[in-house]
Amino acid sequence: MNDDAQAKSDADSRTLSALLMVVVIASLILGLIAMILPGVLGIILVVGGLAWFGVLHYALWGWWLGGYLRRLEEAETEQSDS
Repeated sequence: MNDDAQAKSDADSRTLSALLMVVVIASLILGLIAMILPGVLGIILVVGGLAWFGVLHYALWGWWLGGYLRRLEEAETEQSDS
C-alpha cells in the first residue's frame, strides 16, 4: 500500500471514529433528557424515525441508483465506442 492510500485509510478511520463518538455522546445526552422529561421521548422517536427514513432513502436511491446509473453510462460508452 502506498503512502497516499495509507494516509486516506488513516483519515477515513479517524473520521469514522469521530462520527461514532458524536453519535454515542448525542445518544447519551438524549437518553438523559428523556429520563428528566418523559414527554421528550415521543419527540425523540419521531425525529429518530425521520432520520432513519432519510438514511434508508439515501441507501436505496442515492447509493444504489448512483451505482446503477454509472453502470448504465459505462455500458452506453462501451456501445458507442464499438
